[in-house]
Formats: sequence, C-alpha cells, structure tokens
Amino acid sequence: MNAGASLASWATLTESSYGGGLTAEGVEAVGTLLADLQRVLGPTWPGRQQLAFGGLPPELGMFYFHAAALPQFLNLALRLRAAVEEPTFGPVRSALGRGLNPTDWRHVLLQLEVARLGGAVGRRARFEPTIPDTGRSADVVLDDPASRDLVVVETTSLFRSVRNQQHSAYEESLNWSLLAIEQRYGVFLQTQLTAHLDADGTATWLRNIDDAAAHARQTGAPASVSSPAGTVIVRVHPTPDGMTTFSGALATEDSWRRLARSIRGKVRQTSGSTSAWIRIDALDGFFQFTGWIRYSWRDRVDALANALRVTFADVPHVAGVVVSSGLATSPGAIHSTNEDDDAITAAGVGVRRCVAPHVVRETFIIPLQSAVEPQVDAWTAGYASEPRWLDDDLQAAGLPPLSALWQ
Repeated sequence: MNAGASLASWATLTESSYGGGLTAEGVEAVGTLLADLQRVLGPTWPGRQQLAFGGLPPELGMFYFHAAALPQFLNLALRLRAAVEEPTFGPVRSALGRGLNPTDWRHVLLQLEVARLGGAVGRRARFEPTIPDTGRSADVVLDDPASRDLVVVETTSLFRSVRNQQHSAYEESLNWSLLAIEQRYGVFLQTQLTAHLDADGTATWLRNIDDAAAHARQTGAPASVSSPAGTVIVRVHPTPDGMTTFSGALATEDSWRRLARSIRGKVRQTSGSTSAWIRIDALDGFFQFTGWIRYSWRDRVDALANALRVTFADVPHVAGVVVSSGLATSPGAIHSTNEDDDAITAAGVGVRRCVAPHVVRETFIIPLQSAVEPQVDAWTAGYASEPRWLDDDLQAAGLPPLSALWQ
C-alpha cells in the first residue's frame, strides 16, 4: 500500500459501486450487502483490512468494475452473513475483524467456501474443531446429522512463487506488445511460445514481428516469424475459430514439489487418531502454466492420485486430498456447455465448472483411504453444484440473481 494512499471506508466502497459495471439493481444489492458487512465487522474495518493486506483484497477493490470479481464479493458477503449465525465462527470472525494479511485472508475465504459446500450437501459446518487426542484444531468439520459422518477438513492455499510471477509477467508484457502491433497495423497474430528470451532478444523479435505485420498489411499475405522462444503467425484476416491466439510456454519450476510440500505441512497439522481431509487451492499456476495442461481430463485425475499416493503413502490419518484451481478468471468462459466437464476414475474424481461468467474452477477429489465413498460423494456433489450456490444465496437474501446485477 502506498504511504500516501487514503484508507478505504464503507462510504468509499459504497461510492465506488456507482461508477462501474453494476446495474441499478446491482448497486442496490451491493449497498445492502456492504451494510451487512459493516454490522458484522465494524465501522472502521475496511481501513484495518486495507492496512493488513497491503491494499484492498480484490473481492473488495474490484467488484464494481470487474465482472469476475463481483461474484467473489457477493460470495464473501453472503457466506459471512450465514457464518455469523454459527456459534463456532466466533474466533474466525474476531481474526477477520482485526484485518488479515493475504495468506490469512485466503484462509478464511476457503473456510467459508468449505462451509458453503457443506450446506449444499446437507451438512452443518462448524469452525476450528478440536482434533481429538491433540492440542490442535482443524479448520472446518462438516457434520451429516443423518449418518453422524464427520468430515474433518484442514484448508490451505499455495501461492505463486517469485519465479512463477516473473514467468507470468514476461508473457503478459509480451502479449501487450503483440496486441499493440495488431492495433497498429490491423492484423491478427497467433503466438506459440516454447521459451522466454532476454530483454534484447525479445526486443529484436518484436521488431521482426512489427516489420512482418507492416508487410502483411501491404501485401495481404500471411507471414511466420520465428525465434528461439517460439513462433508468431501474422494474418490480415481473423484467426480461425477454435484456434488459440496466444499459447504460453510451460513453466519449468517443479510445481508438484511445492504443492506436495504445502500439503505435507497440513498433514502434520492434522496428525492424530481422527481421519481428516486436506483441502488446498493451488493458486501458483499449477493448473495453468505447467505440463498439467497437456494431460487429458481423466489422465489429470490419475496422475494427481498417483503422485499423492506415492508421496503420502506413510500418512494413515489423511482420508483424502481435494485440490482446486480456486476461482480462476477465464475471459472466454461464458456457457457451461463449453466449460463443464467431469471425470470419474478408479483413483478419484475431477470436476470442472463454469461457476459464473468468466469464472471457472477445476477440482480434484482424491481419496487416500478405503471406505470413504460417502465423503467423496459429498465433495463431488458439492463442487458439481457450485454454479447454483450464488443465485440460491442471493434468492435466500431477497436479492436478484447475478445476471441482473451486472450490465
């Protein structure tokens, strides 16, 4: 956060809702939910949260101008509204009220998400349950009153490494430069990266692409411009439907090692006589920038299951692991028919859903114990139904559906 930046307030958050992409109904709904948040978190909370986070979290700072951020703001407000009715949420509410850093913020969001999943499958969520025979607590327990089956859940998120951030920043910068060339000459570029170049090499490649674009505009003939980093095809007509216009290079970092290390930390946290599930959001690019994207959908399930079972073969108390991409922004993701997918193998389950316009999630449910099929079914049914959660919650709060809130 910049030293001279003014602190956010409920008034500034409310005012911001008037200048973005919200409809009149959206502005009214946001105002109602901001008032709810103020009652729960106190009159000066936005400023405390801004200071602790180093700026406003995207759920609060972007909801009024970014279509993919609005559902996440609504989720936060509606889930928090429901959670405060649960007595065991008190310690989590107190921590949230003091303001949270990015890691702890994500942790609370994930606890609220698991609790919402419990509600979707008829399970009561309790927060910070004590793990029997230990001095430790888990994050959430989902209680099925009919069967008395308990799903003890420990949550965590894996954030991007510095190396991964540099990888992403290079490709974002290159993509902006290529878009500028497209606009300058009225051409269409199709890019396939296999590696990254240094600054001088990138500048030389971009000059060659610029020259090819100018020539293509004059002659109408397509051109291909290659470098050690990949190939750019220049056309004067739009790229054919179904063809990717920008394909990045695969990250070379050992993302599985980082993911396994993060899970291992939660394995220690839950050790004891009670079985527990580890629920992790891989927010480090594991799903987007590694060799993962080359696997078929079913192979992704089996590859992840094999890696988990080999790595955690010595861990008898972990019932299973649920790995998700988190709510990932996908600009082209509009219709569920084009995005949704399921894979059920002997090793586990994969669920992909278009959760809201421009927002998708991939989730993999991998059991590591036998006789946990009811719990696997609960995780699967919960995440398969996630696209309905928000509109159901809006309706329960007496608010219009998401489609009525955004222009």
